[in-house]
Amino acid sequence: MLGSGCTCDAWCRNRGYHKGGVCGDGYTCVCASSADPSTELEQLYLFVVVTIKNAQTGLRLDSNADGQAYTVAPNGGPFQVWHIINTNENSFNLKNDATGLFLDSNENGDVYTLTRNGGANQKWTFNGRTIINVATGRALDSNYDGKLYTLAPNGGNFQNWIRQ
Repeated sequence: MLGSGCTCDAWCRNRGYHKGGVCGDGYTCVCASSADPSTELEQLYLFVVVTIKNAQTGLRLDSNADGQAYTVAPNGGPFQVWHIINTNENSFNLKNDATGLFLDSNENGDVYTLTRNGGANQKWTFNGRTIINVATGRALDSNYDGKLYTLAPNGGNFQNWIRQ
């Protein structure tokens, strides 16, 4: 069931999974109908379109066709639109709307986009507002200059990302 204000076990757009929670008006949610809704929701192919804002800088996650990833001021363009795609492995991919490339990272902390390869370096998880790379365990981080990289999770606001 898709709807606004779901009061069932739901995946709420921009808010994550809420068991028995309420998404609230203005949020898209997917409500499970089976006896074990968590299983149904985990198997659901989730596709959410968002912009991703750094909580400290206010800059948006952005990229280009050359595979570079960075943050810039909000501009409403398609390079700042990301598809959050459930991998059904307790993680997700971030696919850029304009380029079709997937956010990727390596052990050195570099962040970039590549064509989809199914690797763990293109899989991410949310820990609250922190976005963690599955392969490295490092958190997506940024600075006021728009540089994008990963570091060990440190609880800092530069590692907090707001999905809008």
